Amino acid sequence: MQSRPTTTHPRYRNEFDATMQLIQGKWKIMIMYEIAETGTSRFADLQHHIREVSHKTLTNQLKGRLQI
Repeated sequence: MQSRPTTTHPRYRNEFDATMQLIQGKWKIMIMYEIAETGTSRFADLQHHIREVSHKTLTNQLKGRLQI
């Protein structure tokens, strides 16, 4: 049985692409701003500062999207 060769595709084409992937979306910039400006590291504090974002959305954004 022959195995197909695998190719590795880079996740990002360049630094600009990486930056755009990181900050795209409605809430990412606001979440990053709050973390940077207030030093907030707790979920409840972020939710308090960003009242418009739902619990589910904030959870999803913090789970996989803001890992740097």
